[in-house]
Amino acid sequence: LVTQQHLPFRRACEILFDTYGATVSEGTVLDWVRSTAEHCVAPAVAQIAELLVTAPVIHLDETGARTEGKLGWVHSAGTALVTHYSFCRRRGVEGMEVAGIVPHAEGILVHDGWAPYRKFENLHALCNAHHLRELQGLEELGQKWPAQMRSVLLDAREQVLGSKTQVLSGREQDRLAKRYSQALKAGYLEIERIQESEAHSARKGKNLLHRLDVYREAVLCF
Repeated sequence: LVTQQHLPFRRACEILFDTYGATVSEGTVLDWVRSTAEHCVAPAVAQIAELLVTAPVIHLDETGARTEGKLGWVHSAGTALVTHYSFCRRRGVEGMEVAGIVPHAEGILVHDGWAPYRKFENLHALCNAHHLRELQGLEELGQKWPAQMRSVLLDAREQVLGSKTQVLSGREQDRLAKRYSQALKAGYLEIERIQESEAHSARKGKNLLHRLDVYREAVLCF
C-alpha cells in the first residue's frame, strides 16, 4: 500500500483496520517498510547489480522524477532478465556513480548518446530505437532521407536476427556500410537544399545526421 500504491502511512493503517479489523500504528508500518527494505529488497538489488556489472551488454537510460517537490533522476540499467533502478538528484556522472553500475560495468554500454556515458571507457553502442523515433519525426516534417536510413537499420536488424551466429559476415558488413554511407550522403544533400527554407527542420535533421555519421560504429555495433 505504501511503496507500490504510494498511500500515506495513515491511509494504509485505515485500510488495514477497515478491511481486516487490524489496529496498526503508523510507526509499525514504517518498521515493516524498513525491515523489508533491509532484509528482502537490498539483497535482491545487490544481486541484480552484480549480474549487470558482469553482463556482456547492458542498456542504460535516465528519466526525470520529482521527490519532495524537487526534480531528480531515476537511473536505469538492464538486460532482458533484470533491471536496476536508482535515484539521484544529479542526472550525469554523479548519478551513475551513485547507482554503482556503469563505473564497474565490464560489457557494452547501450544508450541514447548522452555525453556523460562516454566518460566511461567501455565499448559503446547507440540505441537505434531512439534513432528510429527521431527518423520518423523527421519524416513527419517532410524530409525524405530518413526513410532510406530507416530501411538500412531495419534491414540490418533482420539480417542479424536471421544469422545463426547473429554476426554478419565481412561481405555483408561491407554492403551494409555502403548503404549506410549512401543514406548519409542523401541526408546531407537534402539538408543543404532545405536549410534556408525549412531552418528548424533542417537543424534537427543535421543534428541527427551528425550523430549517425560521427558515431556510425556505435550505431552499427549490433
